[in-house]
Amino acid sequence: MAKMRTLMALVLAMAVCSMAAAEWVPLPGDPVRLSELEQPYIVGDKAFSDFEITGTGNGGALAPDASSIYVRGGQETVSGDYGLEFVLSLLAGTGQEVSAKLTFKVAVTPESDMMIKDVSGFFPDVSATGSGVVGISETVLNGPATEGDIIAQLEFSKQEDDGGVNLKDSADFEPVKEIWITKDISISGGDADNGSAHISGFFQLYSQVPEPATMCLLALGGLPLLRRRR
Repeated sequence: MAKMRTLMALVLAMAVCSMAAAEWVPLPGDPVRLSELEQPYIVGDKAFSDFEITGTGNGGALAPDASSIYVRGGQETVSGDYGLEFVLSLLAGTGQEVSAKLTFKVAVTPESDMMIKDVSGFFPDVSATGSGVVGISETVLNGPATEGDIIAQLEFSKQEDDGGVNLKDSADFEPVKEIWITKDISISGGDADNGSAHISGFFQLYSQVPEPATMCLLALGGLPLLRRRR
């Protein structure tokens, strides 16, 4: 029981620390065009691979492709977690629509003893006017599309005067070594006069925890410290 209480105390301390103010910091280097990306794309202890993008443009809107999307690695300053910044430009005016499906894999590098425990997204560079709307749905699987189970789902959206309240979302799941992401993006300029919708970038971040064996070692290592304090 004493060891279990120690473990819980350490986990709680880690959670409290993660609540401090955090900031996204891009890693050195320019964004890389998706069509020119060497896979896997290593960002810290995360390996990103299997990028695919398909899409359509209606009413004169341009369809997205791998040559029009860029990625760059980044890190959260407080937790140290790694993620990706996507740089793109998808625009729909009145009577236009753009749809895109982006899929990729996220895995912990072989030398890391961490596991992915959640996924979060932030869409700061999104706008909509009039009846325009941006909608993004994200599905997280624990295996390839034909084999994996859904372990998390996220939703994002933007409409005029909504205050941006739906531009952030996150979801927790049982820690795993790798996940597969499917992101469906829909952009509509609406059918009213002067409607438009646009997205030019978004961020993805993946929090992590040590593997169970590592967590137990951390707990046991903290026992002498607790005994000295007593």
